[in-house]
Amino acid sequence: MTNLLMNFAILGIVIGMVFKVAGASEKIVEMMKTPMTIGTGGGNTIKEEQIIGDIELVDIDFRYPTKPDVQVSKKVNIHIKRGTVVALVGPSGCGKSSVIALI
Repeated sequence: MTNLLMNFAILGIVIGMVFKVAGASEKIVEMMKTPMTIGTGGGNTIKEEQIIGDIELVDIDFRYPTKPDVQVSKKVNIHIKRGTVVALVGPSGCGKSSVIALI
């Protein structure tokens, strides 16, 4: 008898989880149907004809002024050709924003 009651309790929990998943999936489908409001065209405010040449950083070493003992970048070389789009990716604190500020 105890086993039967435990099985019904477990069944109730499983049914509750199924309804939770169904509700979450409805929200996901609704979000997928929502039109994007974020532009994917690059958001350039500078016209390509205004850019004179390539961007090149050679052997860049960088440390944050507040943490002089931590070297963020060592011998970084970047060459970005005119008219191309580049993404800088990496963990927090690896120097992505610093590279943009240097450029």
